[in-house]
Amino acid sequence: MKLKTKIDALQKLIAAETAKAEASKKVVFATGTLRETWADDERITRAALSARVAVREEWRANGAWRALDKPRRTWAAETKKWAEDQGMLAACLGASYSGDTYPVVQWGDKSAAYTATGYGDKYSRSCKYSKTNADHIATLCAEDVARLDERRPIAQASAAEGLPVIGLMGDGRFVWVRSKGKAIVAENGWIGCHAGTIYHSKKSAEDAQAGAERKAKKAERERWEALHSRKIERRARLVSRLCGGIMATIGDARAMGYCEPGIESFQAKHGIGDAASLPALVRTGNPDAIRLALKLARRVSVKAQKQATA
Repeated sequence: MKLKTKIDALQKLIAAETAKAEASKKVVFATGTLRETWADDERITRAALSARVAVREEWRANGAWRALDKPRRTWAAETKKWAEDQGMLAACLGASYSGDTYPVVQWGDKSAAYTATGYGDKYSRSCKYSKTNADHIATLCAEDVARLDERRPIAQASAAEGLPVIGLMGDGRFVWVRSKGKAIVAENGWIGCHAGTIYHSKKSAEDAQAGAERKAKKAERERWEALHSRKIERRARLVSRLCGGIMATIGDARAMGYCEPGIESFQAKHGIGDAASLPALVRTGNPDAIRLALKLARRVSVKAQKQATA
């Protein structure tokens, strides 16, 4: 199925569902207006005409959608649900505020993610301060989603690293979402992929691909070491639990091949600063953090053994 065909099918499905929701809202409003004893004829007429226009638009949009063949409708329905699931993952990265907090997924002309805040209820009758309401909003774009459809494995791998992808732009840049404090923000960049390993970069596609290859080589080497050195791994885990005074830094994470967006996302999610103890890294349960802790623990273990035999 061509990209243009995919975009058209997705846009028609979105239009049909949007028109249906709008018509339902207008009909409910018109019905309620009829029951208002104080409503004059002009108000009732406006409400009825508005509902009629909305219903006609629903018929038109639904007709355009139903005119598509079944394969296109099936693809559009499944892809829309998948994209909205990715959007919800992104929206749920936002933290709770003092008032009502909701994750929101919507469709628009551009892929975006942000947090909108406003005044909520007061803390109490005697308190002059109000709580803060927040909506964590992920906006999906039909064109970007249609392009992303063929790169789902990358999107899923990115989501597993805490950076849900909500779109793929025409110039090849992905749109991923990360948490920033309590809020969410969208970032544009490239995602390289090599042997199932991904790497995010805001610099260039070449930098992303090179980063993915470096990261994959390190991961493969670590898997080999784990397979052939179980005793060392067990010792390293023990050391990582006991070495509370040994710190890992952002520089150590970069040396392991981890990308900047991934490091920032990990820090925001786990409340980790620019340096953390090895036990703190292990307690996060994050596989990449555990690998970093084990590597530093092995380094300390080897150094201690050399000093003991010197």
